[in-house]
Amino acid sequence: MTRTRRTFTPLDKWVKNHQAKCSFNHLDNLTDEEIEMRQLRKENQQLNAYGAAKLP
Repeated sequence: MTRTRRTFTPLDKWVKNHQAKCSFNHLDNLTDEEIEMRQLRKENQQLNAYGAAKLP
């Protein structure tokens, strides 16, 4: 009998995240790296908006 490799789907990730954090909210299931990236992107957008407002 040949073993096949299991492919993880987005649903598998969703179920695993829910089991780990007991939440269906996407933001509750982010990894530390994903949280940091979201914060850095937000900060970058704010800095870009501030810089654009100072242009003559």
